Amino acid sequence: MTRIGKPYLIIFVPYVFILFLLGKYSFMDCTLSLSALEYWIYHRGAWFVSLIIPIYVITPFLYRLFVRQDKWIVASIIIISLVIFGSLPVENHDKINVLYNVQLALSRSPSFVLGFAVAQDCKSDKKISLYVLLLLVVAYIVLNRIWPHVFLKWLLVPFVLSVLAWFCSWLSESKRIYGLVTYLGMISLESYLLNITLNSLFRIIIPEYVNSPIFYGRYLEYFLVIVLGLGASVFVHSIINRFTLFKTT
Repeated sequence: MTRIGKPYLIIFVPYVFILFLLGKYSFMDCTLSLSALEYWIYHRGAWFVSLIIPIYVITPFLYRLFVRQDKWIVASIIIISLVIFGSLPVENHDKINVLYNVQLALSRSPSFVLGFAVAQDCKSDKKISLYVLLLLVVAYIVLNRIWPHVFLKWLLVPFVLSVLAWFCSWLSESKRIYGLVTYLGMISLESYLLNITLNSLFRIIIPEYVNSPIFYGRYLEYFLVIVLGLGASVFVHSIINRFTLFKTT
């Protein structure tokens, strides 16, 4: 929770303060945003942080389930249940339907459940069969044909992460490239949060970009958000490290 809470507060406190000064957020909006409850009610803010907090709360319960011999049966039941729940039709009016927001968040949780299930195998240096990963892709294709739904695309995340892990292993042969990729991974949360906040501020402070030819296709916007976001991520990460080192010393 500390790893998530520190960058979240460092980034979102000035963000909501600016929105408050601009008259976009009320005091209640600021409170909901900083408490990570904003997503559940208004479908705004960092859904990842809003979701990860309750997930971390139930993690000890999941751990007890996944140390059993039948953990793969239990994991399969949970994943299938989440996929079914995420595929149920729920009416959404202006994205303020709490049930819809809960559904959207939980539909993105199968990857966490699957990753948590294989965590013990990874710690004990058990190899994950390539056939299992391929089976996930086949299962996704079959399910998408039988029950086409956007939420099922998240089933591909474990496979994509596995490919990225292999790619990082290949990159480890070059220390400089591997060091860069590793560092980008360390600031990934800060980058994610800053991409949300900078993009939102960009649209509020410079609304003219919508009709400006230089922002056609939003490519310039994406470029500015990425560059500014990475720079600010490095700054925020360095602040967190300084406070951590100061505390330990």
